[in-house]
Amino acid sequence: MPLVPFPELMAEAESGGYAVGYFEPWDLQSLLAVLQGAEDARSPVMVGQSGIFLPTMLRGEMRHFPAFAHAGRIACENCRVPVSYLFNETPRWDWAIASLDMGFNVTMYSNPDDDPETHVLRTAELVRRAAQVGVAVQSELGSLESDGELAQTGPEEAADFVRRTGVDALGVVAGNRHVFTGTFELDVELVGRLAEAAGVPLVLHGGSGARDDNLRDGIARGIRQVNYGSAQRRAFLACLRDSMNRGWDPDDMHLLLGTGLEQDLMRPALEAVSALVAEKCVVLGSSGKA
Repeated sequence: MPLVPFPELMAEAESGGYAVGYFEPWDLQSLLAVLQGAEDARSPVMVGQSGIFLPTMLRGEMRHFPAFAHAGRIACENCRVPVSYLFNETPRWDWAIASLDMGFNVTMYSNPDDDPETHVLRTAELVRRAAQVGVAVQSELGSLESDGELAQTGPEEAADFVRRTGVDALGVVAGNRHVFTGTFELDVELVGRLAEAAGVPLVLHGGSGARDDNLRDGIARGIRQVNYGSAQRRAFLACLRDSMNRGWDPDDMHLLLGTGLEQDLMRPALEAVSALVAEKCVVLGSSGKA
């Protein structure tokens, strides 16, 4: 089916009182595994490309960007559940602008080296350009570093940022962390105040570290998108490690890699990603909503 406009996806989540998961893949196979998990759960979903790691994987050569971006979009359009397609969190302004013509229907620029005013001005400019081609824009306020002190998002700050930029959704910090191996305590009271002040759907980055019960409380207060990255990578790598440790015949490489057959070393790991996505959709309340 065609990509679902991001504002429409968020409006449905708001009406239904659930959140949509953004599950960030790292290649086409993992993207298809995420989409399979969403189909299994009959859940709307968000997938995309990492605006941090895709440019580094491509050695900074933007000429390869279309191949990855358009392949991902085709996969999304062949999915049986509603999908929005995000170019996520890039610190590279030129790649953010380029993403507007690459098939994504929502994009996000975020450079921690920008001062606050530059962050506002560049985000507002991205919103202006994106509106011309029907692409939505997300942004974020606050620091989600996995170590050091958190810079929680303030409600007044959030309201001012949304007013000045016109973003369609806002990533906030209320106890959540990026790339965090433990669990964090989400400040659900702050989430409620942020949702009321911002007036746009709230995005929770670092969702892999959220406890299920705490996350459900945050969704009840206004979180409408939850981002996962570490969780599916952990599930994938654990299964791949087990596959590599079992006995296998090095003379039969074709069966071991790229066939999808029972002997394929990657198959259990990709199935684990699909299962994790379906499990998280239940937590988010989006399962059965497609």
